[in-house]
Formats: sequence, C-alpha cells, structure tokens
Amino acid sequence: MKLKWRRHLFTLGAGAVVLTLAVLLSPWAATAPDGLERIAHELGLITGDATSPVWENSPAAEYRVPGVADERTSTRLAGLLGIVVAFGGGALLGRLLMRRHRQGTRPTAEGTELLDSKS
Repeated sequence: MKLKWRRHLFTLGAGAVVLTLAVLLSPWAATAPDGLERIAHELGLITGDATSPVWENSPAAEYRVPGVADERTSTRLAGLLGIVVAFGGGALLGRLLMRRHRQGTRPTAEGTELLDSKS
C-alpha cells in the first residue's frame, strides 16, 4: 500500500511541475509553425488558396482561448487546457484498459477475448 501512495504522490508532483512549466513558459513559445504544419506546407497540403484551415475552428486555435483578451493569458489557458485534456484522456484510457485486464478480457479486432487463466 505504501508503494501505491508513493506512486500517486509522484504522479501528482510531476503533474504539478508540468502544469507550472506550461503556464509559465507557454507565452514564450515559438511563433513559427510547428513541425506538422511546416511539413503540410512543404507537401502542398496547406496552400495560400484555402479559405480557412480546419484547425481555425478548434477550441484553442493558434494556441488561444476565445473570449480572453490578454494574449499571454489566453496562451497560458490554451496550454493548460491541452495538458489537462491530453493527460486526462491518457489516464482515462489507462483505467479502462486496466479494468479490462482485471476482468480477464482483452480487446481484439472482433470485440473482446477471454484471457487464458494459465497466463
């Protein structure tokens, strides 16, 4: 039981460090396009002819939260939102997979399969 609490404490501490760094450093992030956007431009997937890219309708387009006037605050909130969604989704997926593992099933292409009790 002691190891479980240590793991939880480490996870909470690491999460706090990541959130703090994201909130403090995000306003100084590079304004140049990220790697995926740059490659999309190079491959001609994004052209100047396009009316508006798909991601402009996303909740945090261009790393800004709509309705927040201050640019730095908006960027900080977008970074915080991204981290919470990414880690929250990962934690939820992990819990769902562990629950299946404890129940003795595993996902397959056809649905679920019972695990062999000998393994």
